[in-house]
Amino acid sequence: MTAGPAMFRWLATLTAGNLAEAARTVFAALGQSAAIAVPVGWRGDDDRMHDAASPPPDDLAACEIAFADANCSAVIVTGDGVSTLDLRLLTDAMGAGEQRRILAQLAGLCGAMIAAGGLTACNVTRQHGGRCLPYLPLVGDASHIIACTEEQLDWGYADRGAFLAAWDHVESHNGLRLCSRAMTAIANPDFLAHVLNGHMAMARAARPGRVRFLRPEFEPGEFDILDRGEPTLIGTGYFADSQVYEFAGHTPPGTELRCLDLILARKIVADGSVPGGGPVREVRAVFMDEAQASRSGPLLQDAGIAVYWEDREGRLQRLASGVPPPA
Repeated sequence: MTAGPAMFRWLATLTAGNLAEAARTVFAALGQSAAIAVPVGWRGDDDRMHDAASPPPDDLAACEIAFADANCSAVIVTGDGVSTLDLRLLTDAMGAGEQRRILAQLAGLCGAMIAAGGLTACNVTRQHGGRCLPYLPLVGDASHIIACTEEQLDWGYADRGAFLAAWDHVESHNGLRLCSRAMTAIANPDFLAHVLNGHMAMARAARPGRVRFLRPEFEPGEFDILDRGEPTLIGTGYFADSQVYEFAGHTPPGTELRCLDLILARKIVADGSVPGGGPVREVRAVFMDEAQASRSGPLLQDAGIAVYWEDREGRLQRLASGVPPPA
């Protein structure tokens, strides 16, 4: 467990169709950076060091970029006319101020490369911190910066406005949206506190079936942030005969499902059992009316939780799933 990010990872899809062109694009961009390590060469299949001024041949599928700074590593992979850059920068020995400068420099590099026509998508994530959030289309979980096309945005989200409003800063370059958040929130709890509400708003705006729930990793202070506010799902018990674990859902107007409640309910789904109990065939959330069930239903269903409400006669009604069937 750490107090802040030990690494920033920049994953970018390049417009270059071959390795030599991709390498020239990356070397030129990183060579203009004042905060990120400058590349000194590359290694291919033969593992020999080649000078950065001599780009790799087109027929190579991958090359490793070499840096004088051992804290920086990167690889370019090309296939089917698509090139990808995976750059990792170790930051655990840096102070918060230097980490902020790195993030700002990465945002500037992304913007410059998009404006120059060098990028089609990118994502800058942190490790550690924020790995307890729902995993969203295009965004993932612990991201500071993303770039995506309008088409990608509309594929992942039914509400474009809600998605864009969740970011601190949004720019447009060459048909791409460059979005950034929490660029100065370096400590893990600060990052989570900064992005939590917007991240959950994006989760609610995502199209059915697009949100994923990974096993959460909690850094010190993060659980306390997620535990703020009144619970929106309260466990009411395990029914051994039907192998059902039930939650009572409560999200009156003006409230939304807490991220922590989703995490706890999802854990039972993932485990398929309850501590001290038996196997769980179904995890369900029962709301007092259809309006609450409908508002909270999509996220719960993405988490694998069946959603019900009680009608006026006290009978359980199941909310139809909005998740499309597999292709």
